[in-house]
Amino acid sequence: MEYIIQELKECQDANGEKYPDWAKGYAGAVPNGQKIWSGFKKGDFTAFRAAWVPFYNIHKMYEGLSDAWLYTGNTKAKELFLKFCDWGISISSGLSDTQLQSVLDTEHGGMNEVFADAYQTTGEKNTSMQPGVFLIGCCWMRWQQVRIIWITNMPIPRCPRR
Repeated sequence: MEYIIQELKECQDANGEKYPDWAKGYAGAVPNGQKIWSGFKKGDFTAFRAAWVPFYNIHKMYEGLSDAWLYTGNTKAKELFLKFCDWGISISSGLSDTQLQSVLDTEHGGMNEVFADAYQTTGEKNTSMQPGVFLIGCCWMRWQQVRIIWITNMPIPRCPRR
């Protein structure tokens, strides 16, 4: 586990150095990630929509890092996980509600679960995760409004559009 975590840290650091405009904290391995995420951050979802469920893909990395931290107490895994959470907020924070909704109409990959768990686990109300938004049901939830959330990694039925 130590070896894998060290390798992931090197990848995370290298991503941030090579692509500082979109990859600081990124620890994912989505094929064509540079094109997908650099466009995504700008609100261009062309490459994102052409990819196979990128959020679902990176959700597995989030959960693995979280488990390595929570079940073994590994502080390097915690650091990687929280930096990856910061990346997730950063990559989506500049998008409008309409843009995020258009993404979440088809794919969210458990990201709401990741951020809710990270916020609950850290207990730090001033973390960079606090202002983040992801869709739960039909309501945008800003972290300061979160009370209790029980989410699975399955799509939640959407409310009819008005």
